[in-house]
Amino acid sequence: YLQGDTSTGELRSPEFVIQHDFINFLIGGGEHPGKTCLNLAVQGEVARTATGLDAERLQWHTWNVKEFKGFKARLVVVDGESGGWGHVNLDQIVFSDTAKTRPGPQDPIVRAMASVEESAQAAAKDPSRPGFHFRPPGNWMNDPNGPIFHGGYLHMFYQHNPYGENWGHMHWGHARTKDLIRWQHMPIALAPSKELGEEHVFSGSATLDGEGRPIIFYTSIAKGKSAGEHAEQWAALGDEKLVSWRKLPANPIMEDGIHGGRRIWDWRDPYHFKHQGESYMVLGGNLNQAKGGQAVVTLYKASNRELTRWEYLGILFTHPDREVVNIECPNFFELDGKWVLIISPHRRVEYFVGSFDGKTFTPSTRGLVDHSDNYYAPNGTFDPNGNHLLWGWVRGFPGGGGWNGCLTLPRRLSIDRQGLLRQTLAPEVKQLRENQFRIGKVLLKEGMRYVPPPRGNQLDIQTEV
Repeated sequence: YLQGDTSTGELRSPEFVIQHDFINFLIGGGEHPGKTCLNLAVQGEVARTATGLDAERLQWHTWNVKEFKGFKARLVVVDGESGGWGHVNLDQIVFSDTAKTRPGPQDPIVRAMASVEESAQAAAKDPSRPGFHFRPPGNWMNDPNGPIFHGGYLHMFYQHNPYGENWGHMHWGHARTKDLIRWQHMPIALAPSKELGEEHVFSGSATLDGEGRPIIFYTSIAKGKSAGEHAEQWAALGDEKLVSWRKLPANPIMEDGIHGGRRIWDWRDPYHFKHQGESYMVLGGNLNQAKGGQAVVTLYKASNRELTRWEYLGILFTHPDREVVNIECPNFFELDGKWVLIISPHRRVEYFVGSFDGKTFTPSTRGLVDHSDNYYAPNGTFDPNGNHLLWGWVRGFPGGGGWNGCLTLPRRLSIDRQGLLRQTLAPEVKQLRENQFRIGKVLLKEGMRYVPPPRGNQLDIQTEV
């Protein structure tokens, strides 16, 4: 389009008489109310307006105009924004007696799920899409969030863009499983509260508060604010089935002032854990605007049963490598008599094993959780038998098929005699294996190709060299 986002102006339709009950249209582009929008002007006054969602993808929108039948009107396309997402996309403006979508203000979760349903049709046709790793019905996913066993299910939440195959519009998707393998997709759990100025719901964790109520903690990012410079920690209470969530009126439950005079940059990803019966939380960040050498994990303790008031205890951990600029998605938990810290430091995911006295973590060993650059931001929980399970985000897919991203299969963690973290596939994964096909010893020579007979389109291959 001409001159990109910098161009501005208006496009006005000829005047017409409204003769039908509804106006249906496709709209996308910037979400700048009054600045990038389609307006319906009736007798010179704006009677209806709609914007995009900061996404190029066109979404159906419906206006109920029954009350204006017989009135003269015109459509006005407005582009008065020259900054980011300073454009509006429109197509298929149709006058009809049938609504294409539910007219009027639409619940943001209903709208998001309708978008996912559209993308799911394309995703289901992509033969390269993972078949037994968890993934949403369609569109983008990244970090696993707040896995929790509750009511006979493992509930898995995840970072989700319901409006496209790329990162953006962060929501919390939701699914549940009884066997860690077969998943039931649930309604999206959290959407940004645009009316409160919220732009994204970033990563976090889930637990039960002191009254036994499901509660989510997450990082809230405000519209127009940099995630590196401004973040708040919010909470939401869930119903017994973890389907419907209500953000607390007291939000934020933590803001930067909790640190006194200390500034934490890139402060995000609350992870809840228990120590000696008390509730604690860790978050990631850095102390010097991501210049290196001061990437930290911060520590907090709850001061009420509802888990809505928190006390800052100090810096739990500073990364020993000066080239590490920031820490994301910390997990901190006790395992086999040791304490484990898992971090995502904008490079391969690392772990540290050591001791914890309620305020200080003293690491004694360290290592990589995974050797792949396409494994990131893992999150875990304990199952009812006390086993710690971990899932990671698998990234690096090309996109273009209606989906992007999945989770690893669940891994069971343990600590060996040397204090190193060990991982094995959760035994539930064996459910996926059916017919076994074995090839004996083969002498490989330069240029030689050996292709075994096909035994299906999803294979688990184990090789020994």
